Amino acid sequence: VKQFDLLDKVFTKDAQLIYLLGEDLYKFTMENGVEFYKAFLYKCYWTCHLISIPLIDFKVDGASTSSRVTATHIQKREDGSQNIWIVSGAYQDEFVRGSDGWLISKRIANAPYVEGDFLTEGVREFKSPPPIKDVERS
Repeated sequence: VKQFDLLDKVFTKDAQLIYLLGEDLYKFTMENGVEFYKAFLYKCYWTCHLISIPLIDFKVDGASTSSRVTATHIQKREDGSQNIWIVSGAYQDEFVRGSDGWLISKRIANAPYVEGDFLTEGVREFKSPPPIKDVERS
């Protein structure tokens, strides 16, 4: 839903984020994570991330999880045609428990399967999901 203001309810302020998407590697901290996510997701008309139930390993000072993910990203080119980019792999997350509950302190997203290309130019930007009237079929 592109509610970037809620990321601090999911990640610690200093969370380490590593995304390996096919051959492309991205490393950043949550400090600049919002800008990273916006750069990708504003270029998407629609996304759907199917995430499995995680395997959880509780530790004395936190927890780690592993879950499979397949993420479909639909982009609209300037001419109105669609571009579809699919990545599939796993999230490996490290959690810490604080006064506000469990937060992710480290995420490794390893997606060795990539289908299509993510377009950085020639696509429309969407800062919020499309209105339902735009996706209704008559």
